[in-house]
Amino acid sequence: MRHPYTRLIRLEIISIICALIIGTLALIKGFITLIFLCVYLISLSLIVDALIHIHTNQAPLAAKQVLRAILLFIFTTYFIFKL
Repeated sequence: MRHPYTRLIRLEIISIICALIIGTLALIKGFITLIFLCVYLISLSLIVDALIHIHTNQAPLAAKQVLRAILLFIFTTYFIFKL
């Protein structure tokens, strides 16, 4: 029997792995846009983790993850427009 939140868990793992690969490539090549993409993927991972916590009735943990994701998204977007 499969876990009921398998899709969300897979999406979270895929976004983390993509962020790791893109982040490594960005550090080697020196592309700033890839670094921003990596941070957005980490933010996506936090949102998906919050969705998993919401579905498992852990609202305080979900709220913390959503707050972290929103702050990361806002600061990254600010840095994009500031550069």
